[in-house]
Amino acid sequence: MTGESRDLQTWLAAIDDDPDPVHLDMTPAVHALGEMGDRAVPPLLDLLLAESEETRLHAQRALELIVYRRHGFEPGRGFPSPEAEQAARDELVSAGYDHAADRRAREAAAARLRASLEGESA
Repeated sequence: MTGESRDLQTWLAAIDDDPDPVHLDMTPAVHALGEMGDRAVPPLLDLLLAESEETRLHAQRALELIVYRRHGFEPGRGFPSPEAEQAARDELVSAGYDHAADRRAREAAAARLRASLEGESA
């Protein structure tokens, strides 16, 4: 296992660790995975179907960060334009994923995200 993939695996294993007390949906791993971009997409998509609702929420947030960055988002600066922000939101909303939805709805939405996100990173 390369150092890069070990880092990915380390962050995935820690996705639920040390949540921000004010924003429980955010953890250090969520931020790190969101910064990794496309290489973090496949395992995060798998985590959207995890048994733990907390894990699903954290995976969803990391994927949202990846999508935002694809549309030019930079922490502390925001999106380059209102159109870029809307495009990112549209991409996420169109999949309809909700970490708290029933399993069948999550599976269908995760499949739509997989087609969208993995298709773009290929």
